[in-house]
This record gives sequence, structure tokens and C-alpha cells, in this order.
Amino acid sequence: DGGYTVHPDMSGSMSKKIFDTSPMRAYAAVQVISTDALEGMYDDDEAASGWVGETGARTATDTPQLGVWRIATHELYANPQATQKVLDDSAINIESWLNENVAAQMGRTEATAFVTGTGVGQPRGFTTYASGTSIREQVEQVKTGVNGDFPAAPDGGDVLITALYKLKGPHRANATWFMNRATMAATRKEKDSDGAYIWQPGIQAGQPA
Repeated sequence: DGGYTVHPDMSGSMSKKIFDTSPMRAYAAVQVISTDALEGMYDDDEAASGWVGETGARTATDTPQLGVWRIATHELYANPQATQKVLDDSAINIESWLNENVAAQMGRTEATAFVTGTGVGQPRGFTTYASGTSIREQVEQVKTGVNGDFPAAPDGGDVLITALYKLKGPHRANATWFMNRATMAATRKEKDSDGAYIWQPGIQAGQPA
């Protein structure tokens, strides 16, 4: 009936599935290396001191010690396949599409590992470290007191304030809140005893919420 002679047009646009991803890389330090690990020194100790009179004896005091931290590198790969025919004759640029798709997927995989990675054959995520204040493989944790949730209003806001001020001043100046969508929704729903939402927008341009 003529249908074979009237071929439909192919739209120039492509619908894409949107994936969630962590913004950790934007906040992470990036360093180019030529070995299989990055090493550096840490100093989480301090020298001892004491008061002494003008002519009093000055005995030896404790000397601080240095340590070494080491971050092993890991390889991330992708190996999609396409025939030469589809690369040559497809209506869209298959090679460009695959490159873009792989780059996005690898970025999401890397970002996830920054948060929840096991450290075995992949980076170790910061949420997998034990609770503590030492810079040697510890991350301080503040419990809400309720499994998977905040305490009942109006105490939920207290948890956020406690977490914020657990940070020492120099750290707090550059601190950033990280949370997934579910946690953000729960946080934004927190109310005071009058029913007003605790999460307020920044009071002036450039200021965080």
C-alpha cells in the first residue's frame, strides 16, 4: 500500500535515562601520579611543654611523631563492543555515543566508590571508616539516636547542630553537607515545636542554606 516508500524520519535528538551521582569528585583533591600509590605524611601529635621558673631546670619534653598514609590506586575499565558495520553505517555516531555513555557510567562508578567503596580492588569510601577523631583511618560520627531517621520534633535539628559543632573551627569553615535525596527530604521536613521548618534558605546572596 505504499508504506515502504514513505520511511519515517529519525529525530535528531535522543532520549536519555538520568542517573543519580555523587558530587564527591568536585570536592576531592586530584593529583597526577606515575606509581601505583600516593603516599604522604601525617602529624596528629604535638610536642609537650611546661612552665618553668627563671632558673628552674628544663627537662626534656615529649617529642611529636610523624606517620605515613598510603592510598593505593585502582583501575576502572569498560569494554563495550560494536561491529565495524554499525560504526560505519549507523544513522548516529555510535563511537561518540559509546564514549559519552562510558564516560558518564565510569564517573558514577567512581563517585559511588568515594562514598561506599570497600577498598578491595576499588577505592575505600569515607562512610566505611570507623568512628573516631584520629586522621589515621577514622571519621568522626554523630548518631541521631533513631535508626534511619531523626528524633521526633523538635529534637531533630539538635542532631544537625551537634554534628556541625563537632568539627573544629578550621574544618568547619570549609565544611559541606553531603546527603542523598532521601536524607535531604527527611532533613528538610524537620520542624520546630511550632511546626515551622528548620531548614531555611541563605539569608543573603552567596550564603548557604
